[in-house]
Amino acid sequence: MEKREIVIKTLDDLFSNISFSKPAMIKIDVQGYELEVLKGGKKLLRQLDYILIEVSNKQLYLGQPLEIEIEKYLYDMNFYKMDENMPTTISDYGVVQKDILYKNNKSNE
Repeated sequence: MEKREIVIKTLDDLFSNISFSKPAMIKIDVQGYELEVLKGGKKLLRQLDYILIEVSNKQLYLGQPLEIEIEKYLYDMNFYKMDENMPTTISDYGVVQKDILYKNNKSNE
């Protein structure tokens, strides 16, 4: 297997000099790395009104956080679940992934 070195930037690094018009939203779909992406975007999250994020109910990737962990983290960051859709189901396992829309509790939008 070939090894490659990659540079990882956080959301806060990527969006440090950008201001957003309201309402502001981000979509996160990173195949099992959702919690790390969120942790690298604490400053950005405070500016957002909505987050649309793919979560998993079953572990599909090594070390992957499950829906309950993502929800707790976002709840602690003042986001609450508004809606969910697009479930991916596997006949033997049921729903394994879905998209969830969270709203910032501090947002007026």
